[in-house]
Amino acid sequence: MIINYIKEKILGYSLPQEFACLALEEIRDPLRVAVTIKGADTFLDVSSTHLFLGYKPLVIGIPIQEISGYHLFSNADEICLSFFESEFRPNTTWKGFVSYDGSLARIILKKKEILKCGDHAMHLFEGVYAKHEFINSFNQFINKQKEKRRLDRKVNINLSENLADQVQTAYSVPRAISIVTLFENQKMNMFPTDLHGQVNDGFYVGSLRHGGKANDQVERAKIIALSRIDFSWCKQAYALGKNHMQDLKDFSSFLVSNKRSRSYNIPLPESVAAYYELERVDSVDIGIHRIHKYKILYREKLNDSKTLGHIHRFYAQWRLNNGKSTKFYWR
Repeated sequence: MIINYIKEKILGYSLPQEFACLALEEIRDPLRVAVTIKGADTFLDVSSTHLFLGYKPLVIGIPIQEISGYHLFSNADEICLSFFESEFRPNTTWKGFVSYDGSLARIILKKKEILKCGDHAMHLFEGVYAKHEFINSFNQFINKQKEKRRLDRKVNINLSENLADQVQTAYSVPRAISIVTLFENQKMNMFPTDLHGQVNDGFYVGSLRHGGKANDQVERAKIIALSRIDFSWCKQAYALGKNHMQDLKDFSSFLVSNKRSRSYNIPLPESVAAYYELERVDSVDIGIHRIHKYKILYREKLNDSKTLGHIHRFYAQWRLNNGKSTKFYWR
């Protein structure tokens, strides 16, 4: 207890892991997200539609339906995301953007690419700058010094400068951890992803590291299954992370359900709650990420299991500090 107290005073948190797992359906009072642009006091609520698609650099996707009324947002080359608790009330400016002084965090982004997805255009933005208040400025400074000491180590997510603030802010919105499976000649791979999301009824997008084995396998297979899984499978899901850099293996090497995808007979993970069959049709590269556009071939809900997701521990600690009752699960 004393160690946790000292840790919280110095680093701003006492939580044991960088990401806190949770059941998406259990979280109460999640942050809302609004988009604003320079020179206009209008805003767009993207709380449930924006997608986190990359962390090096930060990539945020915003699907905009190509109908009149959205031209201000679809034509904007630079936007600001504001993260706040309740109703968005534009009443101040921040770095030239209309904002809300009750915002807990903000990210400025610049447009990089557009993916055409039926009646929507997926606008892909790269992070420029972020600031959050989930832990105080002293604790943030100490954490940055701590991070600098490990920059020479080979770690999965090695974020320097303001990029860490951008990613921490993006993970204040719970992100679903889903499982990708692909199947070729009685061999398969299965790995987790949280950089993904549905655009509309016809299209889905998801990001992988270009040059990685998982990305190469998806490009070769063209058709994959993507499964929503039960929150109780958090340890197994994280353990599958190593498979991003593994070759295809025998079917017997994986924990799979007795249920397979309807049209392509792709094995599904043991804890599957719902799944998509997806066909890769296009992609764009931003930084280390290859963002794939998929056509939705079929989707099916199998049960009412609660969905696995996670948030960054800075926001998780903020919830605890502010009396936001939340059940976290640790790996």
